Amino acid sequence: MLGLDGIMIAEAGRMNSYSEKVKERLDKFWSLDANFFGMTRSMEFFHIEQLVRDRLALVYGLHLLNDEMNFARPPIGSDFSKPCVLTTLAHTMCGDRIQQANTRSAYAETVGSRFGTKTRKGEPKFERFFPAGGGTIDGATLAHVTYGHALDNGIKRRLHEGNEQSVVLTNFDLQGHFGRHEEHGKIVYGKAPESPFREPRAACGAIVGCLEHYDEKNIDYLRIRKTLGEENFRALSQGRILSHEGIDITPIVAAAIVTVEGVNQTLAGLIKELSGQDEESRCRTVGHFTGSLTENRVGQDDMALYLARATLFNGEIKRQGFGTNAGKYSGQLLDYKGDKRLVLQYDGKSLDEFPVETMPCTVC
Repeated sequence: MLGLDGIMIAEAGRMNSYSEKVKERLDKFWSLDANFFGMTRSMEFFHIEQLVRDRLALVYGLHLLNDEMNFARPPIGSDFSKPCVLTTLAHTMCGDRIQQANTRSAYAETVGSRFGTKTRKGEPKFERFFPAGGGTIDGATLAHVTYGHALDNGIKRRLHEGNEQSVVLTNFDLQGHFGRHEEHGKIVYGKAPESPFREPRAACGAIVGCLEHYDEKNIDYLRIRKTLGEENFRALSQGRILSHEGIDITPIVAAAIVTVEGVNQTLAGLIKELSGQDEESRCRTVGHFTGSLTENRVGQDDMALYLARATLFNGEIKRQGFGTNAGKYSGQLLDYKGDKRLVLQYDGKSLDEFPVETMPCTVC
């Protein structure tokens, strides 16, 4: 399993005058609390109060280049002599049809419409991937495809020559899911019906299937097992992780690890992608990464569970949230606004207790 230790290289990136301005925005970003790591909240709260809020801090004071018409030549397009930010956006979620309708449209409206590029017709246009099993995809590929939108030579040249404060902001939101179903007054995690008219089934089906009846001929199971790592796979397939109330939360833990590891792999992928760029491009690129889970409930709006956030800029990674060791996961149910909300914990931490970790890396 890929860890961040594997991407440490010798020398930090060069700090320039425009880098100082970006550093100020990153400091403001990291001063914003993430008070609800691991607790299920409404999708609207998560999208607006966490994802959108954080990214607005990263683009504060900059002209947002997120419309194809921005790239037209004057007098139609944007004035590149002003401090600008070019945004790219990727969203991955599981292809399981249980969660497609609500989550897909909610994300496009609240996040994609703000930070994905808009077509000439004004529709949000961003990278969307729906692989089976946890909503993750090869991190190197995801980083390459998403950052590729910033590599149009003409636009890049106008951005660099226009203003020394102009930057590229590359965003990645990785989103897994798990089902929640109530049977005979008891909450069961790991399955949900697609509608009130259907029987409940495994959700995420690929992750639950991988743990309960692994088949080496199934390419989705192979990918999930590799992402979990052998130690985690054995622990989760041969045993059960219970909440404080005795509820089986194994499917949630597996989905969380797959998602968080997807964030780690994509972060490493962007570092590798930047390694092939000139120094100015490297110093003008900021990466923002998030990992989350959707809680699918039939007959109710889906909920979101925030797992991790990270930034990459100028030879420095900052990260906050859950890790990838299955043995450190636990959870409990709390009464919240008339509902039983899951609070997932990692190494005894939850909600606002996760420290911000800082680690150096080098983009050669």
